[in-house]
Amino acid sequence: MKLFQALNGFLKKKYPHLILIALLFVVSLAVSAKLPERTPLHWDKQGVVDRYGSKYELVFLLPSVSVVLFALGVAAEKRHILPSHKTRGVISFFQFFFILLVFVFQLYGLFRALNFSVALESLSAPLFIALFLYMGHVIKASEFRSSYGVKTKWTMSDPMVWRKTSHLAFILFNIGSASMAFIIFIPKLLYYTIPAQIAAYCVIVVLYSKYVYNKNNQKTNNNP
Repeated sequence: MKLFQALNGFLKKKYPHLILIALLFVVSLAVSAKLPERTPLHWDKQGVVDRYGSKYELVFLLPSVSVVLFALGVAAEKRHILPSHKTRGVISFFQFFFILLVFVFQLYGLFRALNFSVALESLSAPLFIALFLYMGHVIKASEFRSSYGVKTKWTMSDPMVWRKTSHLAFILFNIGSASMAFIIFIPKLLYYTIPAQIAAYCVIVVLYSKYVYNKNNQKTNNNP
């Protein structure tokens, strides 16, 4: 009975992950009959095929990777050094995100193998929009000195600096998610937009945390 209850609770928490993995296998197997025996498996930057192989590699490789990612995520959630529900929630989200990313890569491979032209960047853009929105939410909701907030020597020393810097990071990630929508229509921007935005956000929040800390200290010194 306890085993059944534990299994039922696990399935309730993980059904989106399991449905996505099952869908990955179902879609791949459904398409397999239409794939040529010698199937394109990799494309260069110009979109030219540079590796061929068995269609079964295309059908089963990435779905199997999704199973491995799922197992690693479950193992990470169960580790005794990560006991909090919030931490497990973050792990579960990224577990789902990477399985979904595998799903996008698999769709791209299947489309290309069937001679449908599609940009991988356009397929990936909605994932990164969701990722940026989630990261902004997590950072804003993070508690002082928690594992997944904005950690600088200034935020770690003052809860007010932590809170204000987290709010700025939330705004920046929301702006970033909105800008990612352009990638759907201009796919090549993906290679420049994400690294540039992450680098800019890191610089901005570090400088802002220092500014807020110094301003707060100046007020304290002026009002003993």
